Amino acid sequence: MNALKRRFLPSHQQEEETQDEAELKRLFQQRYADFRQLLAANVRAMDIMNELERVLRGDKPFGIVFIRSTCTQLLTAVFRIIRSLNRLAPQSYNDLFTVYDDIEIKIERVLEQRKSRDSSELVISLDRLHAGQTALAGSKMANLGELKQALGLEIPSGFVITTSAYLRFLEYNTLQDEINSRLQSSRYDLNGHALDDGPDDETQGRTSWLELSSQIQSLIKEAPLPPELSQAMQENFAAHFAKDSETKLAVRSSALGEDVAHSSFAGQYRSLLNIDSDQLPRAYKDVVASKYTLQGISYRYHRGIRDDSVLMGVGCLEMISTSVSGIMYTQNPTVEGDQAVIITAVYGLPKGAVDGSLPTDTFVLERNQSLDLRAQYLAHKTEQLLSSPSQGVVSSPVPTDQQDEPCLSMDRLQSLAQAGLKIEAHFGLAQDIEWAITEDDRLIFLQTRPLSLGHKDTPQEQSNLTPLLQGGLTASPGVGSGEVFHVENETDLVQFPEHAVLVSSKSLPQWAPALARAGAMITEHGSVAGHLANIAREFGVPSIVGLQEAASQLSNGQMVTVDADACKIYSGQTNGGTAGQRKPHRPIQGTPVYDLLQRLSEHILPLHLVDPEAPEFRARNCRTLHDITRFAHEKAVQEMFEFGVQHQFSPRAGKQLRTTVPMQWWVLNLEDGFREEVNGRYVHLSQIQSVPMLALWRGITAFPWQGPPSLDRRGFVSVLYQATINPELNETAATNFKVKNYFMISKEFCNLFSRFGFHFSSVEALVGTRIRENYIRFQFRGGAADYFRRVKRTQFVGALLENYGFHVRLREDALVARMDNYEADFLIQRLKIVGHLIIHTRQLDMIMDNDAIAEQYRERMQAELEEVKDLKA
Repeated sequence: MNALKRRFLPSHQQEEETQDEAELKRLFQQRYADFRQLLAANVRAMDIMNELERVLRGDKPFGIVFIRSTCTQLLTAVFRIIRSLNRLAPQSYNDLFTVYDDIEIKIERVLEQRKSRDSSELVISLDRLHAGQTALAGSKMANLGELKQALGLEIPSGFVITTSAYLRFLEYNTLQDEINSRLQSSRYDLNGHALDDGPDDETQGRTSWLELSSQIQSLIKEAPLPPELSQAMQENFAAHFAKDSETKLAVRSSALGEDVAHSSFAGQYRSLLNIDSDQLPRAYKDVVASKYTLQGISYRYHRGIRDDSVLMGVGCLEMISTSVSGIMYTQNPTVEGDQAVIITAVYGLPKGAVDGSLPTDTFVLERNQSLDLRAQYLAHKTEQLLSSPSQGVVSSPVPTDQQDEPCLSMDRLQSLAQAGLKIEAHFGLAQDIEWAITEDDRLIFLQTRPLSLGHKDTPQEQSNLTPLLQGGLTASPGVGSGEVFHVENETDLVQFPEHAVLVSSKSLPQWAPALARAGAMITEHGSVAGHLANIAREFGVPSIVGLQEAASQLSNGQMVTVDADACKIYSGQTNGGTAGQRKPHRPIQGTPVYDLLQRLSEHILPLHLVDPEAPEFRARNCRTLHDITRFAHEKAVQEMFEFGVQHQFSPRAGKQLRTTVPMQWWVLNLEDGFREEVNGRYVHLSQIQSVPMLALWRGITAFPWQGPPSLDRRGFVSVLYQATINPELNETAATNFKVKNYFMISKEFCNLFSRFGFHFSSVEALVGTRIRENYIRFQFRGGAADYFRRVKRTQFVGALLENYGFHVRLREDALVARMDNYEADFLIQRLKIVGHLIIHTRQLDMIMDNDAIAEQYRERMQAELEEVKDLKA
């Protein structure tokens, strides 16, 4: 109602009108509060989506915990966006809730995908197993069954507690949900980096994961077995070993994904020896719980393997009294292209060979018809591990006359190699095979899996340098540099720094989490066939094992270069450790976790709704969470403006800015954009305290506009032609924004929608003390000239913005520029630049086909921008 009409109203009607205006002001304030909540949720959602895009580049490991927590945070942020938008415009965008529910269901379906059970069998005999039953028995036991079924090789008697039994155990105790909840409770990833906005603390992060690991293992060990599973275990033990109830078992993990190419899980889960029938339930839970040891969790994380896709099968194999045992590689894993067969051996049980605790004999056989011995390296063997019925696994001295003799005869070496090559041919890949020879001279196979082969880079020539140490064996090829860090216990493991050189007297699989961060590794004991060496090759960490006195000769903090190819250690960072360094490369791409995130991202990241003016820009056409955020943000700004237009910007809502700039400028004070209460129709610049608006205005008014550029004949004809075919260029066309340019402001926020001549601009900025919320968005489109010239002008403006750090996206003749997460002073400078461009790029499209003139304008504009950005706002 205008002032003239109000003057003739009765006093009670005037009071009623004032109450209406007060209510309108209250509504504006409430809508702005909802608008701010939407903006905050939008910034949060975009931050999360940017992080997802970053990790999808594949240069940083992440786990299922990151995926689950990120999806939860993102869904929460998007829901808040929708809720805030529907508060801005009640009942107008309810379709978004339906779209959101549909996307949420799709995301949950991807997250909850499980490998289907092959069978409901809880226990299955090894005699019935073959390689096709991996999903039921796990890779390790399925491969072992294949050796007997397909190749007729001898394996231990026994049975497997299946992955179906594992799932039944979890369901019986509702364990999986509890485990997921605890895993998601961590504030840090496995490298100690904060998952929230808090600071990184690598030591605290790893310590918290160590505690979490212990808690989850205890949870599993204390859970009761389903009665039917306990019964099946006892029945199968009796059926397999009825003749000898005193039989002892080796209880070994056989998880899905274990013992496959590129992900061996070597030594990451527990194996228990000398277990009798009464101990079997407890041993089973101990092996299942070992899935959540720190090294197990860390291995899956760095190999990109979903936690809930690793179903645990458990093999229960007869303990065999062995005279000699060890590991066989059917190819040389440390030298690319070398197909020699490598056999490592110890007296007694193979445990000492696989965990690196005992010195081993190593034999290298040529892959020729006669399997000639190329080389042998004999260890001084004083100890052996034996199975004692009453005491379990015990250490026993090796007879003096055997300590320096080879463990294996040439005939036995050749028969072993022949069997190994037969296994390799059957599986089609180089194999890592665990074997044992019984006291009655039978050859038994305990395990076979694909062999991780190292890839040797061309070594740097370092012959002119004198090594600090040399010797040992190449466990993983390459050259790496870093500061020495000794690891001898769990505390050292937690504190191990990024890119350090791991030095240890031991070669234990427990050190695997450190390998994910190590630049190189040196151990005094161990063999190239040990579990830790296998993991080092998977992670591409240059490694030397069996280098005597390394731990005592190298000091913490000492900078060294490890040339694993030559088995030499040099002081400092040599040429080979810089330009020629083989740095660990642990790509996440292609892993199960990466593939999972890619599938999820299909419902999150793609943006299908780009053009707000397109007919398909509707709520029901949102197909991803990104679509919803884009749509909701656009509609929220539109709703804020339309609310003011519909209410004719009452004097209590909007004010006209007093200015000499020959355009109408209207200001809507959303909250605290004015320094004081402003009466009347007009507001002076001195009464405004909106930080981003004042910065924009400084840029708008810094230099007076000098009018349109001079047109040549072609440019003039182009403008006339466009005016006849494009109704938007008709000066008489009805539009709410034809003569009015609107600022919506608070002290820290500004949104400007403008039409200057034939082009449209919108700027949105939040400039405050919280850097993570600060941003600028600038959109620019339109023009009076033909399409070619409009596109050239957009490119012209985009190049200028990129010079000042804006991220610019061009779409035909439209431009979107953004800048996020900068301090206030920096963004104030950039807003002045944007203000200047809004005014001074008017009608430049008309001369954009003349490169010489365009370059003159670019140089002038660049010089002016340098002045503008340093002007006081």
